[in-house]
Amino acid sequence: MFKFDKIGHIAISAIATILFSSTMVLAAVGPARAVEAAPVAMAQAPIADSLNA
Repeated sequence: MFKFDKIGHIAISAIATILFSSTMVLAAVGPARAVEAAPVAMAQAPIADSLNA
């Protein structure tokens, strides 16, 4: 049978799970938004007019 003294533990576990999962989502979205706001420029190397082979 279900023990009613464990309802508190279940409620705390559910709240902790929701907080943990929302924290993980925010941790993943934060860096993505930073890259979106300031994209990294592609590196360009100088190209010589003539090659010495």
